[in-house]
Amino acid sequence: MSLKDVYNMVSEAKNGCSWAAFEAYTHLKCLGYIVQRHGFLWTVKSVTADSSEDIYFICERLKSMNVNEVKPVFDVYPPNSRFRKSSPGQPSFILCFTGGFPPSKQEIEELERCCNGSPIKVCNVEHGRVSFISFKKVELPALP
Repeated sequence: MSLKDVYNMVSEAKNGCSWAAFEAYTHLKCLGYIVQRHGFLWTVKSVTADSSEDIYFICERLKSMNVNEVKPVFDVYPPNSRFRKSSPGQPSFILCFTGGFPPSKQEIEELERCCNGSPIKVCNVEHGRVSFISFKKVELPALP
């Protein structure tokens, strides 16, 4: 792949490649986190040929639907000397990007359901600054 092809991929933000995603990735790696693209396997040892084609077809169809503007981009694992790609376990959090506006409560709840209850962090990159936003459920007491 030529350098021109790489620039074209990043500028068009196709295949999960965008400048904002790259900046978030490098920021997390500098902090020591283990970062994996969401929805991609570390290894395909346990996947048979037929099922991987089916999974790829379904994933491509779902990606093209653009149901939500908020999309999971990276699975992030804490720095750990015992981390194994063959069995990574549950991610510390899943990083999502938005189209510029913070996600609604319904979008956050839908993302949490789709991500098997893993914590969600929303990333915003502006002028080279990477910001992370996390959400917690808070129960407020009823006032008398």
